[in-house]
Amino acid sequence: MTDALLLEAELAAAITAVAEGGPPLDFDAWALRIFAHQFERNAPYRTVCERRGVTPAVVARLEDVPAVPTAAFRHLELRMCAWVGEMLGRDAEWFVGDRGLEIERLLEGLGERERSGEAVLVAGPTAIFADLFEACRTRGRAFRLGPGSRVMDTGGAKGLRRPLSRAGFFRECWAHLGVAGYSCVNEFGMTELCSQRYDSAFADRFHGRNLAPRRLLAPPWLRTRVLDPDTLATVLPGATGLLCHHDLANAGSVSVVLTEDLGRTVGDDGIEIVGRVAGAMPRGCGLLLAELGPA
Repeated sequence: MTDALLLEAELAAAITAVAEGGPPLDFDAWALRIFAHQFERNAPYRTVCERRGVTPAVVARLEDVPAVPTAAFRHLELRMCAWVGEMLGRDAEWFVGDRGLEIERLLEGLGERERSGEAVLVAGPTAIFADLFEACRTRGRAFRLGPGSRVMDTGGAKGLRRPLSRAGFFRECWAHLGVAGYSCVNEFGMTELCSQRYDSAFADRFHGRNLAPRRLLAPPWLRTRVLDPDTLATVLPGATGLLCHHDLANAGSVSVVLTEDLGRTVGDDGIEIVGRVAGAMPRGCGLLLAELGPA
């Protein structure tokens, strides 16, 4: 087994153990080990590090591990793999085809689930839900999905034809699907990350924290810092800045990814996304991206 495969196998075992209630993950130790691995194996990333005078020998804090802006993934030649097939249950159905949302088939499927009274999960991009809500309005349709039904959306404002607030999304889910806001979960993920954050609604209800503010929670192997757009220094708790994610599951690419998303910390365990940088790339991102170019 190669060193890379050995590292990924050990990391997978550690993540599985903590996910199943085992001992906590030593995030700092794993982060530094993964940085050393990526410095050695990832030539473009090593270029960034060397131009900043950063090597595994001098990095003692997680904050010192160089981040790569998401824009870099659009400018570099990447080696990648893809899943063949999907991990879906027998009853899962897709309602988006080559021509987009198959709205009539979706409405028919929702009607069948409503009549059966069974619990159903409706999952998809926020923009697709907006199209579904519009179709329900124009056709005068209102479903009441079975008890225990859930809605999971992802993507936020990207692709929306008209503004839709979070509170507005919850109202639409109740009006058109019969699913209350506390049964709606937002997922935050990125192509550049292997891990995701999920809405705190279910976790808070399970632990009796019904009045806690909604926020996006991360698994133990993902951490997020909020940075000043110009200096890339960590901002004060609760202040708005660029989101920078440190994902240990990204062992095969780059583990620290700087986004153009604006957000803030909420409490001691969550974040809230408040928007994206408008117009030009933030100065800090631009400087990091320049480090990927020719010397």
